[in-house]
Amino acid sequence: NWGHKLKIPSFIFTSNVDGHFNRAGWSEQVLECHGSLMRLQCLEACGQPIWEPMDKGIPLVKVCPDSLLCTSSLPTCPSCGSLARPNILMFSDFYWDSSINLKQERTLNSWFDINASKNLLIIELGAGISVPTVRFFCERSMKEYDCNMVRINPRDYQVPKGSTALASGALEALELLDLMLWK
Repeated sequence: NWGHKLKIPSFIFTSNVDGHFNRAGWSEQVLECHGSLMRLQCLEACGQPIWEPMDKGIPLVKVCPDSLLCTSSLPTCPSCGSLARPNILMFSDFYWDSSINLKQERTLNSWFDINASKNLLIIELGAGISVPTVRFFCERSMKEYDCNMVRINPRDYQVPKGSTALASGALEALELLDLMLWK
């Protein structure tokens, strides 16, 4: 909302795989570094491009909220009929189809090329140290593009020199910053 209200360039880099940012309207300016549960790929790598389940009339997998067991049939590839899997990068995953991720990376690199001369601010939310993909990206981008950075994290809030740390949960910090911006 800040990017839209202030008419400033914005881009989302996320390790979340839940498709939240796409549902919130960030379809073009988002890089999902670990892929998305909202897309499927063929388990057999038959050549079928990644697809969104409803694009081919395939319903999403239904899961029982109590047992967390699948209550529907598992999705299959619309081309070859073999099982489909979520298009997410798992640990030691040599079969992840990264084609959408690579396209998103090119879009982000172009965005940085266009906006590198501007006074950019990186706002990092809840990126921990156990899987530091987002942390590393933010710190590397801060150095490479001479950006300012605010790290919001209730536990792992240590920051590189020149950054700002907010030892807080993301929602609480964003709501306070929002109040400060629109006073």
